[in-house]
Amino acid sequence: MQFNDVPEGQWYTESIRWAASEELVRGYGNGRFGTNDPITQQQLDIILNNYLGQTITQGIPGFDGSSAPTTRAQVAAVLQRLSDTQPGTSPSEGEETMLYITVNGTTLTATLANNSSAEAFRELLANGPCTIQMSDYGNFEKVGPLGQSLPTNNQQITTEAGDIILYQGNQITIYYDRNSWNFTRLGKINGVTSQQLRDILGSGDVSVTFSLEKMA
Repeated sequence: MQFNDVPEGQWYTESIRWAASEELVRGYGNGRFGTNDPITQQQLDIILNNYLGQTITQGIPGFDGSSAPTTRAQVAAVLQRLSDTQPGTSPSEGEETMLYITVNGTTLTATLANNSSAEAFRELLANGPCTIQMSDYGNFEKVGPLGQSLPTNNQQITTEAGDIILYQGNQITIYYDRNSWNFTRLGKINGVTSQQLRDILGSGDVSVTFSLEKMA
């Protein structure tokens, strides 16, 4: 989910993207998140309900939402930090895993697909970050060798900007435009347009680091 009032490169940008990808926040509609708006009791209840997976019926003690300086962006940042500090466990079936992609000084977030290929990629990254040298191909993707083979789950796919694809079992591609072929989907970069992704990846060869934790 992309919000028109959440600019790139701010301290809260990745936290809001994370909260939206986790379906903790949805914004006001029409692409507006209300980044600096003071959060109300009702809004905080809804966000915490989503985060905790249980209903809060009596509000938060000592908080009436009328005078608190807390903003919607700050709440998203706090929840992401809480999530990052929880002990690491393997995701259960159907649970989404967050992936971090660092390129040219920018860190993007992505959600791994729910298949054996993505699980094998996650297990690989559990041992540490993986940096891949990627090159342009066909004016629609960056592609580079993984250095080992992963199981494939090929199907006919028409790619979109942000798709992370396993090609021939041993190459990783990031698509910034459309292409149709038999591919294995590994994941999807969150909240980025084709032009934004082109600008971030740049032209020519580039080093791309995939990790399960945000790089310092």
